[in-house]
Amino acid sequence: MTVGAPQLNSGQDGSNRAPHSGSWTVRDSVIDFARRVGMTSIFANPGSTELPMFRDFPADFRYVVGLQEAVVAGMADGYAQAQLNLPITFVILNNTRYAALQDFAPVFGFGPTDPVQGTDLPGLDFVTMAAGMGCPGVRVSAAAQLHDALRSALMVSGPMLVETVVA
Repeated sequence: MTVGAPQLNSGQDGSNRAPHSGSWTVRDSVIDFARRVGMTSIFANPGSTELPMFRDFPADFRYVVGLQEAVVAGMADGYAQAQLNLPITFVILNNTRYAALQDFAPVFGFGPTDPVQGTDLPGLDFVTMAAGMGCPGVRVSAAAQLHDALRSALMVSGPMLVETVVA
């Protein structure tokens, strides 16, 4: 099987060449492919081997970093749903902490009263984060508000986030 040279898009400077001088790299191919399919946002959880791929990423992309693979997959999924205006309601329970990690800490050798650094998350605002991805949201801080908030969210023709404060 013979593969021809990649068809390059015009660079931002108007040239018809790879984004970097020298030979065509896997990075160049990925960037060119992403542009050809209209991709504008990249969600990643880069480890040390991926860092060179995303360092100095082109300015015409939005590069969103997450600290864990499942989080990144969720961010990308939610972003796609918001961009496609899918009628999906996200319900987030905000307990102002990373409770799963705190509860699992003894498996990693933490004592019952040992603090787990970085897991208390006061001021976390999921409504604002959702808005940054193009998804409107509402915060519910009292049980009496939840029924009406869910009813309203389910009536929206596109995506909607309901942040329920439980702490």
